[in-house]
Amino acid sequence: MNNNGLALELKGISKRFGSILANQNVNLDLRYGEILAVLGENGSGKTTLMNMISGIYFPDEGQIFVNGEEVTIASPKDAFDHKIGMIHQHFKLVDLFTATENIILGIEEEKKYNLAEAEQSVCEITERYGFEMDPKKKIYNMSVSEKQTVEILKVLYRGADILILDEPTAVLTPQETEKLFSVLRKMKADGKSIIIITHKLHEVMAISDRVAVLRRGEHIATVETAGTTETALTEMMVGKKVSLNIERNEPEGSVDRLEVRGVNCVSVEGVKLLDNINFTAKGGEILGIAGIAGSGQRELLEAIAGLQPLESGEILYHNPQNGKIENLRNKTPQQIRDLGVRLSFVPEDRLGMGLVGNMDIIDNMMLRSYRRGSGIFVDRKKPKDLAETIINDLQVVTPSATTPVRRLSGGNVQKVLVGREIASSPTVLMAAYPVRGLDINSSYMIYNLLNQQKKNGVAVIFVGEDLDVLLELCDRILVLCGGKISDIVDGRTAKKEQLGLLMTKVNGAGKEGEVTTA
Repeated sequence: MNNNGLALELKGISKRFGSILANQNVNLDLRYGEILAVLGENGSGKTTLMNMISGIYFPDEGQIFVNGEEVTIASPKDAFDHKIGMIHQHFKLVDLFTATENIILGIEEEKKYNLAEAEQSVCEITERYGFEMDPKKKIYNMSVSEKQTVEILKVLYRGADILILDEPTAVLTPQETEKLFSVLRKMKADGKSIIIITHKLHEVMAISDRVAVLRRGEHIATVETAGTTETALTEMMVGKKVSLNIERNEPEGSVDRLEVRGVNCVSVEGVKLLDNINFTAKGGEILGIAGIAGSGQRELLEAIAGLQPLESGEILYHNPQNGKIENLRNKTPQQIRDLGVRLSFVPEDRLGMGLVGNMDIIDNMMLRSYRRGSGIFVDRKKPKDLAETIINDLQVVTPSATTPVRRLSGGNVQKVLVGREIASSPTVLMAAYPVRGLDINSSYMIYNLLNQQKKNGVAVIFVGEDLDVLLELCDRILVLCGGKISDIVDGRTAKKEQLGLLMTKVNGAGKEGEVTTA
């Protein structure tokens, strides 16, 4: 070890894409055996900078030093030669292969591959750092957390000493996040140097030793985590004081908009996904849904949107246009959408499920409206205007509305996804994980948009992972556990510990309105 204990050092790194300046004169260093968090708003140049370290991009200017020696990293192979490995936001795995087959894929061996030996090596790494992984399991059978584990094992198997993780907790449950952090701490103790890009400030405070802040492509400062606060970091990121308070207004003139009665839902394998669900969503309020991952949140929203068949029960929609009560169970997803019931589900795979990556922003707007066209030509003016509005209102960082969505940063992709649904003027807006992967400023922008919808009389159903946000944003919170309602509590008086308890233990309430104080 040399160079004052620095595993990696960047000096004067700059990168342009046409007229867009992604990084400008960035100086950054990473010590041996430390976890460095890199913070910045969406589009601030974090991923671009990491892509230069990992060989995906080549810097226009500047120098990179590894273990005190200047190196040239012109490809991912060069990065691996210098023991640098990056785990990306969007995984690069072959679904039909096993974990081990994916891990050894692309490694040049002098002798023939021996799968049994490779599996043994993978098992040794998993035991060393405390991973949970079946090396024979196929990728298509894995959860998101397991796929991420394969990606981390892939770089460790190649001998990486410097690991870069881009938004590693964006789609993990709190329990999975804690497991990952436990693994990262073991890696750090083993002398590995780790860079973690994240937007979640409480995670930055919990896992990192130092924090580097980027703003508009420039390195603002690197500070010791122990000597800073979430508020100070936010101000460095944004460049101004930011209020970390969500304004919650009292519901005004709330009316019943959606009644869910006795809803039961069973999977193809016969597993009960939803068990006797009863609740009412009111116009002019935000109803939160809490629960650990896989408790039925997704199935509940998909059932309301007509995407999940019900075994029994009713979903009654109070139509504000004609005053009629309509059973959504008898309608197609398109008919439900046309009534003004919109599902904005930010999926784990944003580009695979929510948007088409090769299409530009305008065309992704048109995906929601092309059926209304008459004749063989589609009207591009309205989608273009909508795209421009979303870009301006949500501060989407993009060269233009005609940029392919796959070229945007993860957070900007998400703004397009959420903005498209909010812009459709729904009467019921179901927003699931709308701030997943967004920086703190963008997150508060989305919370304000949801509050605006509430003021407009919309019934907002909000599924979130952050209990603090649920308690600050929502008027009522429905807690799911194992497909059942544990309880429905008042968002203004409930406590975080109370929600945590309800998320892991069914109270047997089943009926709405029995607000517990336990």
